[in-house]
Amino acid sequence: MSWFEYSQCVLEKVSFDKSLFRKELRKLLTYLSVGERIQLLRWCRRQKPWHRAEAALVSG
Repeated sequence: MSWFEYSQCVLEKVSFDKSLFRKELRKLLTYLSVGERIQLLRWCRRQKPWHRAEAALVSG
């Protein structure tokens, strides 16, 4: 399992709590390459509506 796949798995498991989701997203982004970071943030934006907002907050 790649870091990207692991990150998706973790974020799906913590998606019930916005603050935990944001915390895990920030932490996971430190383990990914630049390309994987972009890919993960895009994945977040395609998920639930509030995931998009969290991805935007974390990415800049």
